[in-house]
Amino acid sequence: MEGTAARIGTDTHGTEEMTQVAEGSYSEHLLRTLASVPPVQTILEIGSGWHTRALAQLGFDFYSIEPDADRFERTRDQLATLLPAESIEKRLMLGSYLNLPYTSEAFDWVVAYRSTEQLPTLRDVKQMFAEAWRVMKWGAWIYVAVPYASEHSKGLSFSEEELRHELEEVGFVVAERMAQEKGRDQMPLLRTIYRKVNEQTPL
Repeated sequence: MEGTAARIGTDTHGTEEMTQVAEGSYSEHLLRTLASVPPVQTILEIGSGWHTRALAQLGFDFYSIEPDADRFERTRDQLATLLPAESIEKRLMLGSYLNLPYTSEAFDWVVAYRSTEQLPTLRDVKQMFAEAWRVMKWGAWIYVAVPYASEHSKGLSFSEEELRHELEEVGFVVAERMAQEKGRDQMPLLRTIYRKVNEQTPL
């Protein structure tokens, strides 16, 4: 977002460290955003594997949930060289996006990077965003990247207007305007950052 670093906090990760982690990552924009997030903040990753290893390397207090058993196991193997087994068991969970097994208002950030690709219906997408809202603290941020609606789209994909509607219907407020990027697999993506706010939330 424009002014993200100033609004979230000072740069807490060195440029060299971020560059090293970015090698092999799927979204450099997400990693640059996280460079401004204090590592003491809690992050929930909805959909493990995309950035789970980077979150661990950067020392975040992160949690990750994944509905696919094979992907869950691959992510656990990736973390085995970085974290002790008891920490992995605590942070990585096999479960549904539609009924997140976390307490309400628990997280400072939610990362929903390509999570909608595992959901078959728009109703499920609405439920996922509603659950994300529930587990986010007031003032928390959600980073979203979804397949961008184009002539090459397969499965659920979104125009800017459609994604805006889904997020704002839940109650989120825009913090960074939408932009397009491509995943490492060349999938056209639409990314944005929204926030959960009320009258008492400092801006």
